[in-house]
This record gives sequence, structure tokens and C-alpha cells, in this order.
Amino acid sequence: MPVEYRALLPVSVLTASACLFGLAAPLACSSGNPRPVGSGGRGANNGGTNAGSSAAGANSGGVGTSGSGASGAANASGSGAANAGGASAGGASAAGGAGGASAAGGNAAGGNAGAAGGASGNAPGGASGNGSSGAGGDCNTLTIVPMPVTPTVLLLVDTSTSMFMGSVPWTPLYNALMDPNTGVVKPLQDKIRFGFTSYNSITQPSGDPTCPKLTSVPYALDNYDAINTEYKTIGAIYNGSQKWETPTGESVAAVAANLLAYDAMPPGPKYIVLVTDGNPDTCMQRDPQCGQDASIKAVQDAYAAGIGTFPIGIGDILTDNGGCSGRCGVLHLQDLANAGTGQPVLGSTANINDGCTPNGQKATYTTGAGGTAKYYTATNQTELQTALSGLLNAVASCSFAMNAYVTGDPSLGTVLVGTTPAVYNDPNGWRLESDTFTVTLLGSSCDTFKAGNANVDISFPCDPNVTVTGR
Repeated sequence: MPVEYRALLPVSVLTASACLFGLAAPLACSSGNPRPVGSGGRGANNGGTNAGSSAAGANSGGVGTSGSGASGAANASGSGAANAGGASAGGASAAGGAGGASAAGGNAAGGNAGAAGGASGNAPGGASGNGSSGAGGDCNTLTIVPMPVTPTVLLLVDTSTSMFMGSVPWTPLYNALMDPNTGVVKPLQDKIRFGFTSYNSITQPSGDPTCPKLTSVPYALDNYDAINTEYKTIGAIYNGSQKWETPTGESVAAVAANLLAYDAMPPGPKYIVLVTDGNPDTCMQRDPQCGQDASIKAVQDAYAAGIGTFPIGIGDILTDNGGCSGRCGVLHLQDLANAGTGQPVLGSTANINDGCTPNGQKATYTTGAGGTAKYYTATNQTELQTALSGLLNAVASCSFAMNAYVTGDPSLGTVLVGTTPAVYNDPNGWRLESDTFTVTLLGSSCDTFKAGNANVDISFPCDPNVTVTGR
């Protein structure tokens, strides 16, 4: 009977029966200590004369007659240990020992333990026995609670004035994210725990000391409706007379602290998807746009805390860098992407500004080559939707954490995506991660699962070459 991790996903509970080899109780095969699988063998003497050392039978069974072993039924996962017949000096061989209990569902037949000859002299060996088969036992049951590795993604959206001007930023961004039929959030809301925050600072019609000014929707699965409602509300506020700024660094720092403190259950990686159309300023210096160092520093700090950041540039940041000095526009997007993935960021003294960096630069820079992390740009809704879809589908997980470790040979496991077996360590199959409790689908197997077209079934056999233990 196989040891099974049954995951009929996307449901969140699976149950497994685990028969463990070489492990201590309480998780063990049969009612006693775990016993290894053995192969049956017959004793060397069958009633003949043996001058020399005795030979023992190889497998389990019941007690036979004097000098005999008994055959026993062995489970595919293991059988009881044999007690070899002892030898009597110069006399007849001793009786075969009692066999251990076989595990449940046994299929492999135990061998016949033959009797041993005398230790010395010419004492006759005993006859081999043919005792009755041993009784089967039960594998202990281990209940597995699978926890799909669910990422938490904060959609951090720049709501500076320029986001509401022209044909690109606000409406196309809303459509790409939130359109109920074509947007990327709704079809992924059961696989990604989305949160939403808009950010700006207000300088006109009157200065607002609150900086950054954040409007947020808490993280949750199936969060489309809540985000959509807030998104529409924000879009309706702008009336053309306000001047809203882009304090990206302070905003990233604030939301990263909140995201770090968020206790995600089930746990999973955390990301910020930063959508902006402008070079950043700061709360200290709201104009001109000299906030590159503060933004890079905040993204580097978030990465050091375990939060990745992916920048998407739209609108003015791609074409209009007026009021910005140093590494602006797509160069700044590249710097943010490198910072958000832990790659080196190319330094520039031109980023130093007395208003934004009065005490010098705070981010970490390289004097060598900068990294090449991917950043995203879009000049229209189609490009934006493609960028967001590719990014968020890449973030959506195909990994499943089990509350048990698997050691030994993981290739003995079986993973079904729908009714199709996925091949272990195949680019389109599955792998067991180095933590030994996470199964990850790969390639086309992952794509099939993400499309929502198939359940996933995971099982490992009761086998001496693979062990399973609770964690």
C-alpha cells in the first residue's frame, strides 16, 4: 500500500498514509520497531550432516518445529526480522526463531529459515521448516496538511499628477490590472495574495504635510473586488487642479515595513510590483526629481529583508526626464530592478543633490558593471497588459509545501497533473526542493496547473529507498 500525499488542489488539505523505514517510533511500519525489507533464503542444511559452523535462515516467519524455520508473508514495505536458529555444540541444531509481524498489505513472500547444523562435531542439521505465514499489520497513518506556496504581492501604484494626464497612465493601467474580463488580477486572485497601495504627496492647491500619502487595501486572496473598489475611488478624486508628487523612496520603505510584518498564512514569498510614470522626488525635496538614491536605498533594504521589487515604467518616465539629473528614466528603472533582485547598482555622482541627499548617498553602489535585472516598460495598454501578465504569472507559484520531509530517492514519488504523470527532474515535470518538503511543478506541468485546468496528486511509496517523517 503506497505512502500517499494526496493533493487534490486547489483545495488546501491532503491526507497521507506513511509507512516509514529505518525511522524511530511513532512513525514506523508494523506494531514494533521499523524493520527492513528482506529476501527469503533457505538454510544450508536439510537434514544432512554438517561439520562446521551453522548457517541461518534469511527471513521471518512463525516458530517451526525443532530445527525448522517458517515462511511468512512480507509487506512490500518490509517484513519482520528473522531470528536465526542457535547452534548447540556437537548436537542437533536449535529451533528456528519466531518471525516478526509483517506490515499491512504485504505482497512479497518471506523465505524459509532453515535450521543450522551443530557448531562442532558431526551433529545432524535439522530439517527445513514450512511454517504458516505471518499475520499482516497496519502502516501507521500520517495526516499531511499541504500548504501551497502562495506569494503575497503588493501593487504599489504611483498616483502623481502625471498619471492622470495624457492617454497612457491611469485608465490603461486600470484596464490592464482590473478589467473584469481581460485584466490580470482577477484570474490570479486565488493563486496570489494581492494588496494594493497608491502613493503620492500633495503640494497644490495647498501643501499637505502628510508624506508619503498612502491609500491601501490589505492583503488577501480573492481580493479583486476590494482592490477594484478602491482603485476606482482614487481615480475619481483627481480633478485637474491638484499637483501630486512622487516620493517613491519613502513609499517603498513604508509599504515594505508593512509587508515584512504581515504574517502570511500559508506562507510564501513577498514582492512589490512598483508601477510609476515619473522619476522620484522625496518628502524633503518635493521638486525637482532627485530622489533616485532614496528610492534605490529603500528597494535594497526591502530586498535585504526578503522582499523583491519589480519596477514597471509607463508614461513620462520613458520619454521626459525634465527636472531630473543623474541616472533618470529607463536607467533609473534598471537601477531599481537591480536593487530589487540583489544585483549590483551602478553608481552616479550626478544622483547627488543637496536637497535630496544632504548627507550624501545612502544606497549601495558598484564601481564596476551594474546588474542586468529585467525591468518592464509599456507605451500602451496592450504592452502594459503583456508586461503585467508575464510578471504576475511568473510570480504565481507552482510549489507545494508538505508538513513532512522526504529523504532518500525522490524519483520513486508520483506526481499527477490531472491524469498526466509528471516526470521527476524533467524540465516539464517536477522536482523536490533542497528543503526536502517542497514539491515544485516545472515547465508545461506548471503552466497546466496555473491555467486552472488540472488538480495535482502527489504520492510517495512505502519503500526502503525513500523515507518520510513529519516536520
